[in-house]
Amino acid sequence: MERLAWRTDILTSPLQIEQRRGLRSTPRRSFEATLIVDGRERVLLDLAVFGWGGRTWALPVWPDGQWLGADHALGTRLLTCDPTYRDFRPGGLVLLRGSSAFDTEVAEVDSIGVDRLTLRHPTTRAWPRSTRLYPVRTARLAEAPKVTRLTDQAASIAVRFDVVEPCDWPPLLDAPIYRGHPVLADRPDESESLSAGWQRALLTLDNEFGTPFVLDPTDWAAVTQSHRWRMHGRAERARVRSWLYALRGRQAVVWRPTHADDLSLVAPVAGTATAADVANVGLARFGGLRPGRRDLRIELRDGRTFHRRITAAASLDEVTDRITLDATLGVDVRRRDVKRISFLVLSRADSDETEIEHHTDSDGAADAATVLRAVRDIDQSSSSSDLRRAMSFSRNSV
Repeated sequence: MERLAWRTDILTSPLQIEQRRGLRSTPRRSFEATLIVDGRERVLLDLAVFGWGGRTWALPVWPDGQWLGADHALGTRLLTCDPTYRDFRPGGLVLLRGSSAFDTEVAEVDSIGVDRLTLRHPTTRAWPRSTRLYPVRTARLAEAPKVTRLTDQAASIAVRFDVVEPCDWPPLLDAPIYRGHPVLADRPDESESLSAGWQRALLTLDNEFGTPFVLDPTDWAAVTQSHRWRMHGRAERARVRSWLYALRGRQAVVWRPTHADDLSLVAPVAGTATAADVANVGLARFGGLRPGRRDLRIELRDGRTFHRRITAAASLDEVTDRITLDATLGVDVRRRDVKRISFLVLSRADSDETEIEHHTDSDGAADAATVLRAVRDIDQSSSSSDLRRAMSFSRNSV
């Protein structure tokens, strides 16, 4: 288990408009694992924790391990390997591990190539193709390991390490951008049910005698929805990690589609038209063009997608609503062309901490999840209406 922990300071106005400030340039990173040791290795670990438990350790990043690509002679400075999407970095450390914990060497990386690492100093021994190679981070034991004795020669040891150096990661570069923020177009893993909800900031005045007076000053609900990733292989893991670094805990915002069939087209839309007829689901009556229910992601079956804002909505009859978009689609769209129309919600993570569960090494499967919470997207129209509502609330409260 890997944990990334940012820290965000959030100032929230009575109208739920936020000012967010990141307090860490990089997240705190920690690893948890259960080790099964026996024989000489059990005693080695016992003595290492006993003698050096308070020191800084060279911690191999276990999910990023790999076999060496060839035999390497004593004194080499070139290691044949695949560093792509692994936690290698110039100036960092690597661990070479043979058949046991007694058969190891730590070396410093000078440069990284497409299919090799160049070490700063030659190796002190020969390393065969069967050697495991790991990137290394310096870390400390977060707490005393928990030991379960299995036999007189074997033990199960639960450990947690806190990395003590900055852990950067390349930024997300290929995400679609809508109104200045990236769109989380990746569909969530739905092998388990996803949770969703609404958070509303209500003000209550209750003198404990009469009926409580309840006011909703924002007339808006912060929609929450969980998002889970199931990753296979290093490329998918790297992409999800870039998303987590883009969110920076609770600081940054992204556009989150609901990835649900929220609206259904009931008539063709011309490429030059801004009006579209959709099934009546109460959008004109209840949506009110509020943040979180006024932006759309339109997915076509041929793979094209469009992001548009609803500028007006009216109910034509009991089965049809007519919405007006802020721009044309540029192509004629028929009902059968549409794969899905989802609401777009400007959201941030609801927690500064995220866990990545590594089921195997980086070539296999891993899971990560977060809960995304809607924020008020600030523009001139919403700000002016919020200001009028706030002034009305102030006059009514006096």
